[in-house]
Amino acid sequence: MSAELESMAYFGETPWHNMGTKVTHLMTSAEALIAAGLDWLVEKSPVFNKEGHQIPNCYEIRRVKDLEHYCTITDEYNPYQNIDSFKFFDELVQSKDAIYETAGSLRKGAVIWILAKLNDCIYIKGDPDEKIDKYVLLKNSHNTDMAMQVVTTPVRVVCMNTLRQAIARSHNSFYAKHTGDITARVGEARETLGIINKQYDYFKVGAEMMANKQVSESVIRQALYCAFRQDVAMPMETIYKPTQREMVAVRNLFEGKGKGLNNASIKGSRYAMYNAVAEHVDFRDYRNMEGEKRLNNVWFGSGNDIKSRAYEFLSKVGDAKEGDENLVRTITKKFSKPEPELATPISGS
Repeated sequence: MSAELESMAYFGETPWHNMGTKVTHLMTSAEALIAAGLDWLVEKSPVFNKEGHQIPNCYEIRRVKDLEHYCTITDEYNPYQNIDSFKFFDELVQSKDAIYETAGSLRKGAVIWILAKLNDCIYIKGDPDEKIDKYVLLKNSHNTDMAMQVVTTPVRVVCMNTLRQAIARSHNSFYAKHTGDITARVGEARETLGIINKQYDYFKVGAEMMANKQVSESVIRQALYCAFRQDVAMPMETIYKPTQREMVAVRNLFEGKGKGLNNASIKGSRYAMYNAVAEHVDFRDYRNMEGEKRLNNVWFGSGNDIKSRAYEFLSKVGDAKEGDENLVRTITKKFSKPEPELATPISGS
């Protein structure tokens, strides 16, 4: 495995990045910890100067087994061990059963995650071919790049598109800075998760609204410009060639090459257009990224922003055939940079 994807275990179909260890059954958190190679500890170690004197209020977070350095922090920072994060997740979803489909680590262990499948699902427009499975993702870092975060992750079954960005921008996600005892916040996180689950109802309403509205040529164009952060005043032929190719690839998916996008209940709709963007980011040769880099991009990186901009535009654009160029400009500016992981901690964090 590369330096980007360090370790991973998964149940079910082989992921598109063709990496990780396949298991034969849904995992408990304890099984996932071992299968994904996450059964290791980090430590908070004092930092010393060249003269051998300890530097006040300065510590290093490193992995015990190989001394892999993650970050240098102050005394207030408290690392969350992988095993404690997984136990926290068990308490959060109130289950120690085998519900975990995948877990792993990125960047030499700096980022870890575990994904749980919930029992419930939803159907867009009552169509059995438009099933959305509900997942919950926990991600944590051993450096200062991100807080621990728990978010719901909708997955469209027919194509396995991750539609998390339809919900993930909500301030109802659970964030926990690395201070204090994470286990003391289970109740708070569970309450937040309950609120997040309600967002699925809003997601269903929004998806069905988009599925009931066909897109005009102008809206298709503006959705592409918005998703890929281009100036709507620019002619297509003047756009950077690789970006042009991506925009054309999304259009081709929308026009029939995308998985399940010819379903009668959504064909030609805004919802189909959004899924074309999601499929391109999740599965196509996006920016020629290798599999492990794409995994990081889809869940944690700039691929999120592409889907965010597409969803924001397609869910808000009016009914006018010419679309709304001002909306494109507003959304492009809003999501011009990745949202900081610590930007919206819940109270008390």
